[in-house]
Amino acid sequence: MTISDRGDATERIRCHRGPVAVDVDGVLVPGRLTASYLESLRPRLLALGVVAIMAILHRDESGPKHERRAARLFARFLPRSVKRWERSLRHEVGAGSTVEAVRSHGDRLALRSDAPAPLLAALERVLDLNPGSSGALAAARSNDQMIVTSETYADDGGAIRAVVPDRPRTSAFRNTYFPFRYLSVVKRPGARYVWKVAKEDLALWILGSVWLATNPIPHAFGLVFLAIAFWAIYEYGYVDNDRAADRFERTPQLTEAYHEQAMTVHWAKPVAVAAVSSTIGLVLLRWPDQPTLGDAAAWGAVLAVTASVFFVYNRIDKTTRVLVFPVLQLLRTGSFAVLVPTTAVADLAIATIVMVRSFHYHAYRSRREGWPDDDLTAVRLIVFASATALLASQDGWGTLVSATTVSLLLWQAFLANRTIRTALRRARWIASGE
Repeated sequence: MTISDRGDATERIRCHRGPVAVDVDGVLVPGRLTASYLESLRPRLLALGVVAIMAILHRDESGPKHERRAARLFARFLPRSVKRWERSLRHEVGAGSTVEAVRSHGDRLALRSDAPAPLLAALERVLDLNPGSSGALAAARSNDQMIVTSETYADDGGAIRAVVPDRPRTSAFRNTYFPFRYLSVVKRPGARYVWKVAKEDLALWILGSVWLATNPIPHAFGLVFLAIAFWAIYEYGYVDNDRAADRFERTPQLTEAYHEQAMTVHWAKPVAVAAVSSTIGLVLLRWPDQPTLGDAAAWGAVLAVTASVFFVYNRIDKTTRVLVFPVLQLLRTGSFAVLVPTTAVADLAIATIVMVRSFHYHAYRSRREGWPDDDLTAVRLIVFASATALLASQDGWGTLVSATTVSLLLWQAFLANRTIRTALRRARWIASGE
């Protein structure tokens, strides 16, 4: 039996005489108990950093597991943080009719949550329950048991189910912005996006220009900060992509994290990060001289064009997006060239990556079966090496021994290393008759 009307459910909870099991998340607290605790920690970026480390160490697990590990760690080594959070939890739980109805069951009440034990103990104190109420359910799965939950689709084995406040189950730090966080938490959960950008995009920026720089070290660090600025804007394009899909598409492909409102991003935050990072990046790039207004204008134009192209891309039909996608990839891989000189080989590397990524995207839109699993790094290496050889045949074979050419070839080989080894293991000489 399921009672889904909020008022009726609250009244039935109050009148119920059997054992009651309550889902803490979404019923007694607005979101998740673990997320509430983590967001109370200060400095907030330290807590966010620990969650990020847990995600790196256990990248095959879901986000809530990372948060539970981090919460367990903080609760153990910073017990006072639990006490401070408990005071704010009293205001968060409040004294609504549902909470009072649940509280009235006393010894017949059991709490259900995956939050660490110290957090559940704090909630028991807030609700004035006996210690251990969050333990095993009394008369679990008995006929007279009531399950109080916010999940309308849960199966509780035939017990009476009271569905009350339908509130979102959010991740921690929902309103905390940090570059690449939306990509890692919402758009591509579990993906190591920072590493992906560093080894593919940033590496190209540095290797394609650092050999021509007068001061290579400040030059390289300047490009790092410019990359952060660029990706703050580019990532917001993904935020807008999800929102536009949710608003305009009939069958949007959105992750569960998006539906759970795991993170919200206001445009002003990435713009502020981009402005600060751009300033630092331009100063380092021109060190020991000062950046000019022309530098600032050129880079500002790159960011503005990137945001505009992404805006258009997000609002056109998916077939036409195939034509706009290469423009986004050109901005992503080659935007650094508006500020620093490059060689013809570096330009070939940019063109190769844009071409291969665009081919991959075209396959995705054509097959309509999800993003292709093909790893095209080996193909990219072969195309780039072949194009470089053709260029050398025209401009002189000395092109092949330049620092830019050698470093870019080694970099492409590094990225394709695993794919090449796998291909060689699987290769068979069919002329042998096997």
